[in-house]
Amino acid sequence: MRNLMAGTAFREDCRMSRHLLIAGTGRAGTSFLVRYLTGVGMDTQLSRAGAAATWDDNANAGFENLPSPERADLPYVLKSPWTYQVIHDVLASGRLQFDAVILPMRDLTEAAASRSIIEMQDLHQRVDWMDQLDHTWEHFGHTPGGVVYSLNPLDQARLLAVGFHQLLEALVRADIPVVLLAFPRFVNDAGYLFRKLAHLLPDGVSQQDAARAHAAVADPAKVRVGAELHQPQDTSAEGFTLNGPGPLRLERAALMRVVVRMRHELAEARAQLAEMRAQSAEAMTAARAAQAETAAETARWQAAEATLSRTAEQRDMTAEALRLSEAVLQERQRAHQAEMLMRETEIAALRSRLEALEAPRRWPWNGPRGGAARFGSMMGWFTRRGGRPPA
Repeated sequence: MRNLMAGTAFREDCRMSRHLLIAGTGRAGTSFLVRYLTGVGMDTQLSRAGAAATWDDNANAGFENLPSPERADLPYVLKSPWTYQVIHDVLASGRLQFDAVILPMRDLTEAAASRSIIEMQDLHQRVDWMDQLDHTWEHFGHTPGGVVYSLNPLDQARLLAVGFHQLLEALVRADIPVVLLAFPRFVNDAGYLFRKLAHLLPDGVSQQDAARAHAAVADPAKVRVGAELHQPQDTSAEGFTLNGPGPLRLERAALMRVVVRMRHELAEARAQLAEMRAQSAEAMTAARAAQAETAAETARWQAAEATLSRTAEQRDMTAEALRLSEAVLQERQRAHQAEMLMRETEIAALRSRLEALEAPRRWPWNGPRGGAARFGSMMGWFTRRGGRPPA
């Protein structure tokens, strides 16, 4: 049933849905597989929730959805290390159908030790007096009067092995396709992973597409338990031997993880501090430049104000000069007018005196009753008397 359900989960009705399930012991690259399948376009918790998807940085694990028949909103790709606990109920309900189940397989000692190391880290964080003892407790419990559990990886390995067997036996009996993946090979070998999962990937996803998705999420540095415990896997054909590391090795590995994490956090803090210092220096430089610009702008404004002030003073002086000039001109006009009036008065007086001086010398024969008329009358008077006119 190749690519039948790649991408978004198809539901025949409200009681049945089909899925691709990732299960197994856990601590074997299951979260990596969710990222990889998300990268090739499949429907996962990560593709739906993005940054809000469940994730624990300390454990380097998350994106889990328990295959619960009661939930109708599950993504197509499901992942849960607790599947062995519910597989019988899930198969009996018939509401979840699996196109395939992917079971990553890791060295059992490493898978168990990985869980024990994370548990020790959490134990030291929650129990502040544990570091005052000569050694970390190998057994612990959380519930008053409840179960005491073991931190020994051998005991953890037994639980994981039994759970894995129960899950695989149920899947085989139900005739559900199972894909076994070797961890950490599929983290380091993109071609191997593509060949194993090609029939489950969406149509149109090429090997090149899958390789790009693989390169985007693969981080071999996160596969660390083997190197931390310094015990290479025994690949001889003499048979299986479960030799778990002692508590001191586990505690050392847990401590080293804390040290590494703190180093990373310190490096990030230093990088952030350096960035903050650089930003502070840039801000100071910008502040100084702004301060200098403000001072220059202030100087320009002061110069402009001084210029405006001088201009205003010059304008006022010019206006005062114009006012004074106008006043002088008006005064000169008034003086000129007075002088003209005085001269006209003098001229009139002179004319009057001249007329007065010239008046006795005038003959009475000027005018309508003098002049020729009077002269004619006088001549007539003398003629009538036989005399001569006066010489």
